[in-house]
Amino acid sequence: MNVKTSAVTLDARGISIRGRREVILCASLFYFRVPEGSWEDRMRKIRLAGYDCIDVYFPWNFHETEKDAWDFSTGMKDVERFLGLAEANDLFVMARPGPYICSEWDGGSLPAYLFAEELDIRQNDPAYLARVEEWYRRILPIIARHQIDVGGSVVLLQIENELDFFSCRDVPGYMGALAESALGHGITVPVIACAGQADIYGAWGGVPGVSPSMNLYLDSKMPGLEDGVTVYTEILAGLDTPLMVTEMGRDNLLMRRFLASGAKLLGPYNQVSGFDFGFTNSVNNWGDPVSFLPSHYDFRSLITPYGEIRDFIAADRVLSGFLDSMGESFAGAVPLGHGEENGYTLHVPTGETGRPPVLRLAGRDGGEAVAVNNVSDDRGDFVLTGRGFERTVTLPPGTSTFVLVNVDLSPMGLPATVDISTAEPVYLDRGFMPVIIWQAPVAGTVEMTVGGRKVSFNIDAAEESRLEVELPDGRTLTMAGIGREAAAEVTGFRDGKLLILEDGSLSGPSEKPGIEVEYTMAPAGNVGLFSSAEEIEPSEGNMQLEKNGVLRGYGLYTAEPVIDRPTAVIIHDAADVVSLYRGGEHITTAYPAGGHALIPLANERPKGSGGYEVRAEIWGHSNFDDSRKPSIRISSLRGMSGFTEVREIRPLPWWRTESPAGGSIPYYMRFGGHLTTRRPARSVWRSTVPIPADDDSILLNFDGIACEAEIEIDSVRAGAVDQFTQIVDISGF
Repeated sequence: MNVKTSAVTLDARGISIRGRREVILCASLFYFRVPEGSWEDRMRKIRLAGYDCIDVYFPWNFHETEKDAWDFSTGMKDVERFLGLAEANDLFVMARPGPYICSEWDGGSLPAYLFAEELDIRQNDPAYLARVEEWYRRILPIIARHQIDVGGSVVLLQIENELDFFSCRDVPGYMGALAESALGHGITVPVIACAGQADIYGAWGGVPGVSPSMNLYLDSKMPGLEDGVTVYTEILAGLDTPLMVTEMGRDNLLMRRFLASGAKLLGPYNQVSGFDFGFTNSVNNWGDPVSFLPSHYDFRSLITPYGEIRDFIAADRVLSGFLDSMGESFAGAVPLGHGEENGYTLHVPTGETGRPPVLRLAGRDGGEAVAVNNVSDDRGDFVLTGRGFERTVTLPPGTSTFVLVNVDLSPMGLPATVDISTAEPVYLDRGFMPVIIWQAPVAGTVEMTVGGRKVSFNIDAAEESRLEVELPDGRTLTMAGIGREAAAEVTGFRDGKLLILEDGSLSGPSEKPGIEVEYTMAPAGNVGLFSSAEEIEPSEGNMQLEKNGVLRGYGLYTAEPVIDRPTAVIIHDAADVVSLYRGGEHITTAYPAGGHALIPLANERPKGSGGYEVRAEIWGHSNFDDSRKPSIRISSLRGMSGFTEVREIRPLPWWRTESPAGGSIPYYMRFGGHLTTRRPARSVWRSTVPIPADDDSILLNFDGIACEAEIEIDSVRAGAVDQFTQIVDISGF
């Protein structure tokens, strides 16, 4: 693969942009969930929080709502304008055009007509890839025009998304085809592929010119987290790429622990909330097992759907200030591991002793950053020993700090060395009159060597402290010490004073109402789909909504009664929300998750007392692929495949089963009623089902079954049932 040169490069040590090592803080901001009038407001708030990058999905089915009907310029679909605003607000962009994006979005952004055409999605299949190319040849040139290499701000391009969750039969072939297309459409920045469940190869495929990244949703208080994460850091270093955590939780403690494990990109998901407009929700497996995702898309994010800022912006601003102050020294750091060789011991308040995570900083003389984490729910004193010193670090619950040891400040323009500091720098002015602002959660000490002279500076979070130090070249270094909460509001230093944010700017008041929202409504109707299916055999599978041109919204099926006084009806393969009417009267609404909906009819009506209507609504196509229910398979269709009036519901009270103990006398009892001490227990159950000659269909309903069972009719396999699928159609027998 002919990979083009770029201003952005990746290697085992980290990320370089225009020749400078960078740690990227990346916040999700999705243009398709935020009204276009609010885009710049959200970008400014992301910058206020200290993030220098946004990750942006580009949903295919948002721009192609019907086959070959494309829109990239109307309202919220104006991608060019969105990317231009990111550039104007000094935000890097990690572009994620799929074709599959997940994101709890309708079908993971794959257009539903692909499912109706039964294409082999997310596979190295020519027919599917031909449709992907139609998407790529439109979206990728727009992204390419906004790359950093041509004056824009796009620094990374992600192809696909968490492919390791999906059974792709040829990962190298599929991902290789997407990568070739990206290069062919002018992408020059690094191309990446993210793993969703730590299966790096299953998401990446070893494709040359593509770098793997990882989505790691871990508990921020997990013991030994760094031990596990640095395993990935080492694996990726062997591939000459850094650990990039493209998605993770929003906990600041977790962000710091990933940094201590060698991560060079952090992507807390989802930092800017929004809404799913116009039937773009998804159905997925967060329920038991099915859930309907709401339109309100908020994960307790940094910025609410209404533009309000949540209070954890303070911790993110402090972390961003630390990374900016440390610069390339920290951006090029590598983890030293937790073994005896790192030279440090940490005594925690519970009395335990262990090895803290340590980063070896980049630069001429390096230095080290030792992570001290308080994963408890209580404030505590942590004693760090090593390199001939012992220091106490006091931390509030659920917080972390880096202790700096032997850090050379000359790469930062200061002729000095930090011997040891239990406080973090959050602002560093390298100008003629240099300034360092230090912060500590409770208290801290900075011990430095300046021109061969030892200097000590104590910090108490309760009040500001100052120290002026004469540098060997005659300049004066001003140092200020403040608490972590106060540090969140600092923007700089001028004329001997700390510059503070305007009062209330971190509270994020809601924006003014009245912003116009433009989006495409889904079609509503298609009356008569059921009656038009009279000419189609249900086995041909042409009754589903997508096969009749309804990709979003709902369809209305109608049918006339066939038998007199039915006791129930069955709506076959029904999803997502099906409402049954007869003679204009609502009978019930069901959520069968792509299975059969058996609906008893309490008041049996004669044949001529009104026809049936079924309103089938597409809540959304699944953004996952889960075999437990039909509707949470990613390519599953909506609506229904057939409709049956039920003449009679007949229980089968007696079954014969052979004793699992091997006895010679068979048992006769209700289905599943045999008691056994064996585990697992396997048994065979038999019953005779009488079928009246004038009936054309029969189904078996194993209501409440809590095991897997294979169904045979006269020794021929008829299907299977389990706790998720309990009805099997045996009409063919």
